[in-house]
Amino acid sequence: MPPLLVIGPLHIAWYSLAMTGGLCAALAWLAWTDIERQRLAAERPHSHHHHVPGNRTLHDRFLRLAPGWPAALRRAVDDALPLFLIGLACGRVVFVLAQWPYFGEHPLQALRPWEGGLSAHGALAGGLGLLAWRAQRRPGGWAIADRYTPPLLWLQTAAWLSCWCAGCAFGRPVDIVRWPGLAVFDWPDIYGVLLPRVPVQGLGVIISLALLAGAWWFNQRQGARGAPSAPGALAGAVLFLGALADAGLQLLRADETWLWFGQRAALAADLLFMALGAACFVLAWRRRFAQKQLSC
Repeated sequence: MPPLLVIGPLHIAWYSLAMTGGLCAALAWLAWTDIERQRLAAERPHSHHHHVPGNRTLHDRFLRLAPGWPAALRRAVDDALPLFLIGLACGRVVFVLAQWPYFGEHPLQALRPWEGGLSAHGALAGGLGLLAWRAQRRPGGWAIADRYTPPLLWLQTAAWLSCWCAGCAFGRPVDIVRWPGLAVFDWPDIYGVLLPRVPVQGLGVIISLALLAGAWWFNQRQGARGAPSAPGALAGAVLFLGALADAGLQLLRADETWLWFGQRAALAADLLFMALGAACFVLAWRRRFAQKQLSC
């Protein structure tokens, strides 16, 4: 796609715009779920205008959302900035290494991540490493991984949208005789060649939104109970399911990448993330059962 806006030498692309939107959504989620902001909102008294008891006016609802937002956003930025920078750096490094035949001849372009080109697996590995380090250093730290799961899913959704905008992570061409439904739309590859393809980017967006909806439902359920039942279980489950879904999408992709034993190298990373997610989920519930036995 052409740049959205050109200001002198600066090109603002759809890719960058989609990722910026995902980052803003992630920060907004962190601020919305900030415990201190929620406490201030709960303590704010209702307005006592003349209306039916139990029905709050739009003005009253807005006032209950307002307290603590600036401070909550600052805390969200302070907490998420190291995670974002680590993910960005690791994602870019892995992408450059995977495309080294090109970047070896154009080394300066490796320093331009805003033009597109991040490895989702590299970014995820860097982010998970930092989250695990934080979780080990703080009391009840595994709840941090659960709290960051929905924001990371927002970024994952934005990443798939960005791939569609940039033409990367494109799907395999399909046989329109066997799959006539997929011949309705032509999808471009990174070179702009339009062919009936498996809509991998669209499937990635749908899967990411489905996982996000599931994480939101889980958080609502835990909020009703007043405390998480097994800190780390949500992060482990989403990591496992997300890696499983991505492994399926890898088999449908046609873009060039590293090959290990004749298969896409990302499949090995997905298997590793699946094992890590399953282990995190099991350990979270084992800690929960151990706490129950101690309290008996």
